[in-house]
Amino acid sequence: MPLRALVDLGIEDVDCGVHVRVLRKWTVKNRSTKEDVFVNMIIVDASGYQMEIVIHKILIPRFAPLIMEGSVYYFGQFLVQRNTTSFRVTAPKFRIVLLPDSVCEELVDCADIPKFSFRFLETGGFKDAFEGQDFLFDLAGKMVQCDATELLCDEMASIKKKNIQIRLIDGEIVKVILWDSLVDQLDNYLATESEIGTVLTITSVYVHKYHGEYFFSSSCASKMHCNLHYPPGHPLLDFSTSSGVPRSDGEICQSLIVPSSVKSMEALNAAGPI
Repeated sequence: MPLRALVDLGIEDVDCGVHVRVLRKWTVKNRSTKEDVFVNMIIVDASGYQMEIVIHKILIPRFAPLIMEGSVYYFGQFLVQRNTTSFRVTAPKFRIVLLPDSVCEELVDCADIPKFSFRFLETGGFKDAFEGQDFLFDLAGKMVQCDATELLCDEMASIKKKNIQIRLIDGEIVKVILWDSLVDQLDNYLATESEIGTVLTITSVYVHKYHGEYFFSSSCASKMHCNLHYPPGHPLLDFSTSSGVPRSDGEICQSLIVPSSVKSMEALNAAGPI
């Protein structure tokens, strides 16, 4: 079965396969019944190109236990379909759907496939993102304010909420709302670390507008990195000497990849803080 790059996939492709890393995996549940509806994943190939994979409810028991975040897999005999959701978790207008006869095999870790891949919003591009973009993107900045955790409740569920503010590359301070698991993650991190100056990288965020003000909100697809360390020479600037974060060069989003030749977080940490 021929291997394809993610960027080359189209709706005609069914008898092909891909080698990818799973960057993110999460389960979408029915709020009232708490039942699993489907499992979503964000994958990346050697070029840094991202795409979404969906496992529908009936196939969750078969495939979901086989797949771990961060690992490399071969997927084959899948369906490629047009993504018609209101907000896509990745930029491509296609997504992969696993079928009953799809193949999923874990591979030996591959240095050619990045461990991280981000699509950052261009500084000052919030209006364009709100009015023209239909996919989620990533944010990075230095946290300058962190409010107390709130607990919101209704008849179906309770959920945690936290408002924070981060400073972007041009010095602009923006509001970000974190929800549930990301709230717990940040609270646990701040239990032992200083609040002010923490560099946050938050993936898969929405842009919202309320009373003329733009702000950002995490989604169920979001993942957060606190003071993520990068190898020398990476485009992320050193926050210890500069207030910078990545700026894109003319487009709303830019892919920034950390080479997976840095084999572990221990190796990343040894490279020094961003």
